[in-house]
Amino acid sequence: MNSRETVFRTLNFNKPSRIPRQCWLLPWAEKRYPAESARLATEYPDDIIPVAGMYSVPQKILGDKYGKGIYMDQWGCIFNNIHEGLMGVPSDPIVKTWSDLDGLATPGSMLAVDVQQVNAFCRQKERFTYSNSWIRPFERYQFIRTTELTMLDIALDPPEMKMLIDRIHDHYLKETEVWAKTDIDAIGIMDDWGMQNGMMVSPEYFRKYFQVVAIDSRAHGKSIDTTNQPLTYEQMANRDSCSRSTGRLRLLVRCCTGNRHTSRYREPGAFYTRPLQSHHG
Repeated sequence: MNSRETVFRTLNFNKPSRIPRQCWLLPWAEKRYPAESARLATEYPDDIIPVAGMYSVPQKILGDKYGKGIYMDQWGCIFNNIHEGLMGVPSDPIVKTWSDLDGLATPGSMLAVDVQQVNAFCRQKERFTYSNSWIRPFERYQFIRTTELTMLDIALDPPEMKMLIDRIHDHYLKETEVWAKTDIDAIGIMDDWGMQNGMMVSPEYFRKYFQVVAIDSRAHGKSIDTTNQPLTYEQMANRDSCSRSTGRLRLLVRCCTGNRHTSRYREPGAFYTRPLQSHHG
């Protein structure tokens, strides 16, 4: 049983031979403990790997994401890294005042995924692959506004906040659609809402702006669901329905206000991902 089969068996509760592995080591650990990091990678290699850096156009970035100094990502967000091997924190907002919002451009270069290169990479690997594009609306909002201004926005609730959330969400939908046309096994979805003693925002606020809804992956012809019965909006919003629909759904973080589709969602902060059916296995 290869790595990819192990992950699929795990996701489908089909008696895998062991638990799948993926160790996220920051460059800091690799540089500080090179021998230990190398031994860990040799003895316990990853079963799950990202498809990284495969675009048909150059990506507009500046500096090293984990290097000491200034790093700018594809969105134009600027990170100040004070420690080598770690990711810095945005200290200068690119939307400093709401008058800057009209000039915010989402990174079209990240939609230029090299499908042929991605598919070739997937065919050559016996491991479970996922997109290099992370869907992370709340963190992206903080990257654009900084954490300090984000907390003020949450307290003051200006109408422009919803506009920025929608701008971020619209771009992530496009990224997801592009990656769903490739032979990857899954799309990476993540965000960071937690502190040491609870969520950064109240559950009520989470429900208002960052409700999770399910998007039917059959729209891309990638579902491994064998039924033809469409899900209702209530089922899409219901966590229990989502968790029972292994392989049926691709989940996105949808930013919405008063959306009836999400009225039954009961567990803010819970995110679920399901694999997309790959064409190469």
